[in-house]
Amino acid sequence: MPFTNDGTENLMRWDRRSPGFLEVWYATVNHAETGSGLWLRYTLTAPDDGPAYCDLWAVCFD
Repeated sequence: MPFTNDGTENLMRWDRRSPGFLEVWYATVNHAETGSGLWLRYTLTAPDDGPAYCDLWAVCFD
């Protein structure tokens, strides 16, 4: 999907109904002077059976 000027590439793709879906977003931030960094990962999982759920992961590097 190409990037747009209206920000639609940042919208959730899941339709909130369909099972068997996985969506993952992540971001990394680095500090050039110290070499430290932060990694964030957000997942939305809609399994074939059972309710949908989300996970948020965070890792700090020094």
